[in-house]
Amino acid sequence: KESSVSEMEEMIADNMGYQVEGIRLWVFQSRANSTIRPAPIENEREKTICEVAEKETPLKVFVETIDQSNPSKGLMPYKRDEQNIIFLKYFDVMTDTMYYLTHVFLSPDSCIGDVFQ
Repeated sequence: KESSVSEMEEMIADNMGYQVEGIRLWVFQSRANSTIRPAPIENEREKTICEVAEKETPLKVFVETIDQSNPSKGLMPYKRDEQNIIFLKYFDVMTDTMYYLTHVFLSPDSCIGDVFQ
């Protein structure tokens, strides 16, 4: 809990077999309107995990990774004020299970249909 975000990044990257530059951490934050939103924590590397987690218990983190088949491509640049991260999921009604498929970045004025064009 007293470890820094930077130390947590190093541990996660190592456990997943990536360089630190090959991952980006997003913390899921509860909002006042009862929704949950991911927020990148790349500018908070020197904070402790407790400071970043605030009231989120347990801390839920999405780990964005580079494409290992093309590591030189790196992570997609993310511009906080110009993009939203959208998670594409599949819900299996037979098993009542949701599966993560991928994620995309869209501008705030985009429609979800833009993903398929």
